[in-house]
Amino acid sequence: MDLEKAFAIGLFPKGFAGRLETAGNSSLAGCVKCLTDPSYAGRMEGIVENSREVDLAQNRRFQEHFVRSMEFG
Repeated sequence: MDLEKAFAIGLFPKGFAGRLETAGNSSLAGCVKCLTDPSYAGRMEGIVENSREVDLAQNRRFQEHFVRSMEFG
């Protein structure tokens, strides 16, 4: 993500300028770690057990907030 462009379109509030940094390809790094470090299997199982899917497309309040917030810039 190009933070300068994200700020330009209003994706992030101007007050966050200089306080954010990108994480790069963190999903790839996580996959590599999971495949090369045996201790990660248990951690991943814990995350799966404590996670749940939230279908925001079916949540009316989220949809209303999302549409109101789409005014970029």
